[in-house]
Amino acid sequence: MSNHSYLPVSASALFSWPPRRATEPGPPKQSKTDEVVTIFLVCGIVVLFLTPTIWYLVGRILTARKERKKAGDLEQGAH
Repeated sequence: MSNHSYLPVSASALFSWPPRRATEPGPPKQSKTDEVVTIFLVCGIVVLFLTPTIWYLVGRILTARKERKKAGDLEQGAH
């Protein structure tokens, strides 16, 4: 099977990240900027998924405390 393609850009080169430069053998070295951007992206995605869960749990805890306090006040006769 030939790896010749009539397309101007191969799909594997188009969708690979980070872009590979064929100047030296082996895996490419990641620059500090690329590393920082990658860390920020990963942390941002994690925060994006954790925020609704934490928001829900805090709301449940506050509601439970409020209900427990209201039930305690009713037992003592305060309205």
